[in-house]
Amino acid sequence: MVDDRPPTVDLLARADRAIATSRRLQAQAAALKDAARLILDAHCAALDEDLLAETTRSPARRRPDQA
Repeated sequence: MVDDRPPTVDLLARADRAIATSRRLQAQAAALKDAARLILDAHCAALDEDLLAETTRSPARRRPDQA
């Protein structure tokens, strides 16, 4: 079967597919960035809780390396 479309039509179709792919990849990258930010925030919050627990613990209950 012979493709009798002008080459520019094929190029435009390929460009449209590339743009759609780029938009999907940008959306996926944004979602990954948001997920990474949530993980980092949760990790930092856990570290803050640990630090607060250590600093508010009475000296008698602190770990030996912090006495």
